[in-house]
Amino acid sequence: MTTTKIITNTIYFAGLITAIILDLDNFQFYYGIVFIAIQIVFIAAEYIITKRTIPNEALLVKKNSPFTLKDLLLVIPLIVIFFVGINLLFEWFTTPYLIAYISIGVLSAIIQFLIIKGKNTATLLIDRNNLFFNDLFLRTYDLRTLNRISFDGFDDTYTAEFANSKRITIKQDDYKQEDLNKFIAFMATKSNYNIVLSENIKNDIAAANVDIINSGQSAVPG
Repeated sequence: MTTTKIITNTIYFAGLITAIILDLDNFQFYYGIVFIAIQIVFIAAEYIITKRTIPNEALLVKKNSPFTLKDLLLVIPLIVIFFVGINLLFEWFTTPYLIAYISIGVLSAIIQFLIIKGKNTATLLIDRNNLFFNDLFLRTYDLRTLNRISFDGFDDTYTAEFANSKRITIKQDDYKQEDLNKFIAFMATKSNYNIVLSENIKNDIAAANVDIINSGQSAVPG
């Protein structure tokens, strides 16, 4: 889970549980405060992640990047449908509050779009022996200590484990498979360990390594 999700989930559950326990009659008001705080975190995260510059030998960009105007025009109706649907089911909000929440959500989506539009921002980068996860707070992993890479077919997730007990998970569906294979193979070349690979990814990693050697290039050039 990303730092952004951890923070927003904490704000959401802590804020709403507090409101329910202490002042249920003003739930709509407290929901608004929580919702605004979460949107501020989303906007700040997009700004920091997009503006951050990280030197790299290889990088991995999500396949849905860059975010386009078409994507924005799809997101806005989803925001409206979400809030209207929730309100039809649970009748939590009065009409003025409902309109305010939808407006805040749409405004947040537009601001985030203006920040990231046209930019292919990398999520994962490799520079020398370091793997960087470009999150709200930059996370760094020493690839020299990488000792295991496994794939969970149940939720389509790669997990890289390190000797210092750190680990990072990579969702397969977030990236193009060819780019992901090459990036993981390049990660493996940095390790000082004889990396343990789960059987279901050995062939993909081996093929990607051959491509890297033959091309004389990094996994996903920056």
